[in-house]
Amino acid sequence: MQRILPIPSGIEVRFDTPRTLVENADVKITLEPFSAEDREWFLEDNRFFARYHSESHLNQYLQGNYKFVIEKHAEGGIVLHPYQQKLDFACKLIHGFGLPIAKVKHDSNDYSETASCSTSQTTSYINLNFFDENTFSKLLTIVEAINPELKKYLMLKSLIDTAMSPIEHDVRGSLYVIIIESLVVPEQGSEVAHRFALRLTKILNGDLDKMKHLKTLYSKRSDTFHYGEGKFVTADLLELQTIASELIQEYLVNPEKFTDKSFNLLLLNPPSNL
Repeated sequence: MQRILPIPSGIEVRFDTPRTLVENADVKITLEPFSAEDREWFLEDNRFFARYHSESHLNQYLQGNYKFVIEKHAEGGIVLHPYQQKLDFACKLIHGFGLPIAKVKHDSNDYSETASCSTSQTTSYINLNFFDENTFSKLLTIVEAINPELKKYLMLKSLIDTAMSPIEHDVRGSLYVIIIESLVVPEQGSEVAHRFALRLTKILNGDLDKMKHLKTLYSKRSDTFHYGEGKFVTADLLELQTIASELIQEYLVNPEKFTDKSFNLLLLNPPSNL
């Protein structure tokens, strides 16, 4: 998994004991320190060597300090994989890191890569060295807010997964613009680029220069799809990923804000730098 945004420097907070993220009648999800024994547990499975090309490559990847443990309470009928997907999505929204490595422990103590209803526990490694209280709080909020039945959830998840995969800059930048567009221009109509820039500028409390900049980013998205070259630069990607991640987090918690009527009311309310 390619990380786009760096982990903030200077944050060296260790959680030395498990932290409960979710607990209900079906499952318990905890954030726990990643131990030397855990590392050996992951390394002993040759299927992970095949996926990560070599033992040295996997060893290099396993440098983080934390893991998620998803354990079911109820017997039968509970599939753990959707919980792991929700965690993966939430992690990507916060820092751009994901859960590409997961091992599953069955009742028989055999291991599998697929969390089925017979699974008692799944452990997901997260490539993160430091996990502060603010990050934990944000993660908790997002996981609680994720509703798979929310209208745009699956689309946004698929677009984020693709945008954070190893792809060309122009494609990644265009996907971030599409994610933002789907949220700030939810209705059909003309002048999409103008509405995109105007509404986003208002959300970001920007000025006319910001609006022109956002229109340029939208044009790069159009140039990529129509002409095959949009000329996105790294700074564009960092900016767009941050905006897209923050908007998705807000959408998950307050989807009612992302309607045509809500945006029109937002534009009418002062203050505005436009």
